[in-house]
Amino acid sequence: MAFVSGALVMSANSEFDFTAAVMGGIEREQLLLGFGFSEDVFGLSLPSSPEPTPPPSLQPGSATPLEEPASARASATIQLEELFSLSPLSSPDPPPPPSPCLHPTTPAKDSSTLQLPPLPSKKQLHLQRIKALSRTNHAKSREKARTATYAAHKIRSKIEERYVKPATAIQTDVAMNGRTFAERVASTAFVAIDDRKRSQKVYNLEDLVGDESKHKFRYVAWDGTPAPLSDSNNLAMGVLAGQPNAQEWQQLMRQAAEELEKHRGHCFIPKKIRERGGRHRRGKFIALQCGISHGGGQPHPKVMEQVPANAKVLGELNRHEAFIRIAGFASSIMATWAPDLYSHYCDYLGRLHAHDPKLQRPFPSSVFTATTYNFGPQTACFPHYDFNNLPFGWCSITALGNFDPRKGGHLVLWDLHLVIEFPPGMTILIPSAILAHSNVRIQAGETRYSVVHYTAGALFRWVENGFQKSDVYLQSLTEEQLHEVQAENAKRWEYGLSLFRKLAPSTTL
Repeated sequence: MAFVSGALVMSANSEFDFTAAVMGGIEREQLLLGFGFSEDVFGLSLPSSPEPTPPPSLQPGSATPLEEPASARASATIQLEELFSLSPLSSPDPPPPPSPCLHPTTPAKDSSTLQLPPLPSKKQLHLQRIKALSRTNHAKSREKARTATYAAHKIRSKIEERYVKPATAIQTDVAMNGRTFAERVASTAFVAIDDRKRSQKVYNLEDLVGDESKHKFRYVAWDGTPAPLSDSNNLAMGVLAGQPNAQEWQQLMRQAAEELEKHRGHCFIPKKIRERGGRHRRGKFIALQCGISHGGGQPHPKVMEQVPANAKVLGELNRHEAFIRIAGFASSIMATWAPDLYSHYCDYLGRLHAHDPKLQRPFPSSVFTATTYNFGPQTACFPHYDFNNLPFGWCSITALGNFDPRKGGHLVLWDLHLVIEFPPGMTILIPSAILAHSNVRIQAGETRYSVVHYTAGALFRWVENGFQKSDVYLQSLTEEQLHEVQAENAKRWEYGLSLFRKLAPSTTL
C-alpha cells in the first residue's frame, strides 16, 4: 500500500490472499462487537479518540518519491493496529526496518492493471451473519436462564377445589416419622442409605396378593382418579396422580411409547451390562439417564455425559411434545399436592441454577433435574430403593405401553404392603429413596415402558454447603459453626416430613 501524488494505490504481492484477509477481518469485527466496538471492518474507521499528530520526521515533506506520506501511513497503521493488531494487508510482516518509515513499500504499479481476488460470496457472508446471530442468541438464552424463576408452577385455587379436597386417600398403617424410615436415611438426610441386597426378581401378581400368595399384600384397583398415599399420621407421602384432563393425552402417550420402541435399537449399552444379558440394579431392560448429577465422588454437579449414539436418542426424546408434556404434568402435580416440598425444590435448585446456568435440566418446565427412559420392551423393575435421591423428595413415574393393568405392570410398594394397578399413560409420585418399589410382570406379547423424573439429594447438599464439597465446607467452619451444622443435619429428616401435606382424616380410607 502506498500514497503516490496523494492517491492510495495497492502494490501487487503474490503471497497476499485478499479473501482470507477479509474473512479474518470479519471474524475480528465480530470479536470486537462482543467487547463494545462498532467499527466497520471494511471502513476501518478510527476509534473515538483523536488521531495522534505524527512526529516531524514523518511529515509529508520528508517523504521520498517511493515512500508513503508519513501521516497517511501512520493513520493507516493506527487503524489497523488499534482495531485488529494486523500488519498491512499488502504483504506479510517484514523485519523492523532501520528507517523511520513504519512499513517499507514496493514501487507502485498502475492501479488500472491490478487484479484483485473476488469478494466473499453472498453465501459466505450470510453464513458469517448467521454465526454471529447464533452467538448473540446463545448469550441472550444464557442470561434469560440465569435470571429466570426456577420451574415456577402457579397453583390455581380451582385445581385445589376440583382434585385435592374431594380426593379419597389410600390409608396405610406405617408412620413416616417412625424408626423404620429414619434408619434408612443418611445422617445428613440429603440421601438415603445404600441398600443393594434386595432380591433381583420380577414377581407375578399371584406371588403378592391373594390367599395363596406368600406376601398377601393389599390390592388397590386404580382407575386413574387422583388419590394421595397417606401414612398413619395422615401425611400425604405420595400421590396417585392419574393424567391431565386433556383429550389428546392418550394419543400423546401412544406416541411416547412408539418413540421409545423406535429408539430402543439405537441405544448404546455398556459392555458390562451386555455381558450380564442386559441386567442392571433396577431390572433387565434398556435404560438411559440424562440431566444433572452429583455424588459418587464427583467434584461438582455436572450434566451427565453421553456417548454420541445415546446423546442423539435422548435429544430427540427430550424434544418430543409427549415427553415435554409428561415432565410438565409431573412437576405441576408436586406443586399441587406438596406445595411446600415444591417450594423447597425451587429454592435450592433455583440457587443452584443461578450459580451455574450451564447446569441445564432436560425439561425447563420441570422442577426435577434428571430423567430416565426405560425402553422395555417389557419394563418391570426389581424391588429397589433410589437411595441417591432426596429421602423426603418425590420421584415421578409414568407408565407407557400396551398392557392389561389388571394383570400386570402394577406398582408394588413393599413397605406399605400395597399392589397398585398402574394403567398406561398414568403418573404416580412417591419418595423412591426410602420406599422399596417394583413392578409386576406383564403378559407375553404385551409392551411396557416408563419415564421417570427425579433429583439427586447431593445437589441439595452442594447448595447447603455453599457450592462446595462437604469436606471443604466442614474444614472452613469454626467449632461452634460445626456444632450448628450437625444440629441442622439431625433435624433435616424431621423438617423434610413437615413439607408433606397434612390430610384431613375424613379424606382417607
